[in-house]
Amino acid sequence: MCIIAIANFNNKYFFIFLSIGLLSSCQPKTPRSFYAMYAQAQQANQYLWLNLNYGNTPLITDQIKEYKASGQAAKEDFILQQCNLLDTSNTFLSYIFLIENINNSYVFNPQGELITFSNHKITPGSIRNQLNAIRNHHPQLPDQPREFVSTPDSLISLYNLVLKAHLLHHRYASRTDSLEKALQLLDQSIGIEPYFYNLYLKSKILKARQNPEAAHYARLAIQYGKNAYQKQIYTLLIDELSSEYPATLETGKGRMNFKKTALDAGKLALNSEYEFNFEFENTGEEPVIITFVSSTCGCAKPEWSKKPILPHEKGVIKVRFHAEKYGNFVRSVFVQSTAQNFVEQLLLRGHVPFNHSNQ
Repeated sequence: MCIIAIANFNNKYFFIFLSIGLLSSCQPKTPRSFYAMYAQAQQANQYLWLNLNYGNTPLITDQIKEYKASGQAAKEDFILQQCNLLDTSNTFLSYIFLIENINNSYVFNPQGELITFSNHKITPGSIRNQLNAIRNHHPQLPDQPREFVSTPDSLISLYNLVLKAHLLHHRYASRTDSLEKALQLLDQSIGIEPYFYNLYLKSKILKARQNPEAAHYARLAIQYGKNAYQKQIYTLLIDELSSEYPATLETGKGRMNFKKTALDAGKLALNSEYEFNFEFENTGEEPVIITFVSSTCGCAKPEWSKKPILPHEKGVIKVRFHAEKYGNFVRSVFVQSTAQNFVEQLLLRGHVPFNHSNQ
């Protein structure tokens, strides 16, 4: 905090700047919250490089300082910051990105979109390589996180959709049009891959709109959270949903029993289409409703019946697959329902051999 005092000595006025507080100064402070850093970068039309950790680790701070001091940061097109997840305004980032260790970096373009992330050791050299790759329009492809089955490029799309939905909910929680847009973004993200936070956020927005489907998505979120690789991250949010929806802890008495959960198409020609048919039977005691079926890529389009499946009734989930790339493929489809086994993962496999005549 800075105070400007005016002193009168022999009819002459002097301006005196007083600094209050041991670490205070008249210089503007670096923003602590992600929201402020995110807005600052966009206003300045700069990229934002963020290290997300629990307490602004000195080791990472030193690596950033060394990079800046090396002269490699001469171009002012990047803002490099650390973001403390222990700050309550930043905690949501751990829910979206599932931070595993302090060696991570997330890079956003001037439009606020995540373009790459890394979980490798942070050194001045790694920062330089990552930023130069972005400057050359070839951002490094991230590694596959353990929590997800989506490909890294699909995962970046997933993260961006969930982040945008969260920001809309945070900024415009009372605006119906913004909440509707947030729900659309979340549906797109669930179409890529459902996980705890996109299901949790959808349940919260649906509840705010007094939509009874909120309880269903809360139940899905609870089950995903309890089975997640990093379930400890979600403990508080799971407890929150469990207290709001006690009945969601109870599972239905229907059961989807799939004949096969993995199908192999064998060899397919490039740009051909193939239909996978996953047959199942309700072997439980109550009707089952399939609430949503999502795939991990746009090349797989699922179709399913919206009608209740009665006990001992059989059904099929059809997935139309478009062979758009050469090589082996494995794609996942997630089936969400009111059954005891509320989520089932189905696998599509096959091979598209390279045809030399297409060269």
